[in-house]
Amino acid sequence: MHVFYVGTPLPFDGRAGGYVHSWAIVNYLLKHGHKVTVFVLADTSSDTEGIKILSGMGVEVVTLFDVRQREHNRPTYKKFLAPQIEDYFPLASMSAEKNKIILEYISKQKPHVIFAFGIAALAVTDGIKTLPKVSFPFEDLINILYNDWRYNKPFNNLRQFVSNTIMLLNSIRIQKQMVTLHIEAELSGVVAGQKYRIFQNLIDKSHCKHYTTALSDPMAQTPKESIPVNNVKKILFVGQFNTPTRLGLAALYKDVLPALTKNMGQEKFKIHLVGENEFLNFQSPHFKFSNYRWLKELLAHPCIEIRGYVEDIGYEFLSSDILLVPTPIQAGLRGRIVAGLAYGSCIVTTKEEQASLPELVHMENALIASNFREMASLIAMALEDDELRERVGKNARLVYEKNFTPDVSVKKIVDDMTGVVKEFKYPEGCIPKD
Repeated sequence: MHVFYVGTPLPFDGRAGGYVHSWAIVNYLLKHGHKVTVFVLADTSSDTEGIKILSGMGVEVVTLFDVRQREHNRPTYKKFLAPQIEDYFPLASMSAEKNKIILEYISKQKPHVIFAFGIAALAVTDGIKTLPKVSFPFEDLINILYNDWRYNKPFNNLRQFVSNTIMLLNSIRIQKQMVTLHIEAELSGVVAGQKYRIFQNLIDKSHCKHYTTALSDPMAQTPKESIPVNNVKKILFVGQFNTPTRLGLAALYKDVLPALTKNMGQEKFKIHLVGENEFLNFQSPHFKFSNYRWLKELLAHPCIEIRGYVEDIGYEFLSSDILLVPTPIQAGLRGRIVAGLAYGSCIVTTKEEQASLPELVHMENALIASNFREMASLIAMALEDDELRERVGKNARLVYEKNFTPDVSVKKIVDDMTGVVKEFKYPEGCIPKD
């Protein structure tokens, strides 16, 4: 089977959740004898290593990013009066040009199926009817923007407040457009539990499938025996500086850290902030903390260790006593939790994350807090109980092996994709090359 992967991220190991998940899918396809051509919507100028690896595996990588996109910005009044998907997902801009390029490749290579990873990929492949399409995953745009609007305050001025409010209200119209794109695909996949329930209410249930997030086994490269024991307990907080991460940091500052230091003091633990270098940028004297004054205080706290980007993320997971994910909203599935399961981490998280990942069971394979005062108590309990951390971590690894390895998760996706290909009636002249 020849698969045309179209997506925002380059499928490459070691990046954010979308990169890692798409990499697991593409890697599985290649290992099982399928052919993959990758079309990337994002700028790949800094992804030379990933392109080199994929090329070495026999994958042709086509970059659809166009520098003109940076200037392709519709007037504000048009965004308000006639919103389009590209206003919310910029990489969907210039869709007609990108669609034409994809059609030219389809005409020459005769692939079996399009795998559209993300809403921008669905937008740029809209109208292609000569081969089946599998869409993945569904994004709950209204919920994302609502949480942005509600929590990322104060607004700098009245104009910003009005603009963000209109964008939020218009997201209802955009989500309808997004659902239409998913419906036009032969199969749509969802990974987060609560998004699956939302999606089922929007489209025909038979059209929508729930899959688990795939992650290639990181333990194959990182032996646990080489990890030293911490004298000062290490709590890992990892992630890009997006809305769920910001809200988690705010909860850490306002509720969790004060209660934890009151319970344990400041000498027994360190919280390591690991991710892209946004964390380091906040230390710059030029950074404006107008909306995040609390963040400046958090980063100066003696229990906080600012790490930023690290080369060996596996070491950070394995050398940590706790993986902390204090997300206070339902915002989809956090890839860092699946990574924590794979590394056998003792995960402390919230009931909101459990709604996305129902495989999490309190006191069995994770510690799940109903509120942040309880979270501080769970962290203190886990840091003081080596047997509890060991048991929860071992069970977490078992959950990963049962649900999230490519041989389990991606196999289901590929099996369903193969079924779609078998049932599709290709037009004359468009029959795939075997």
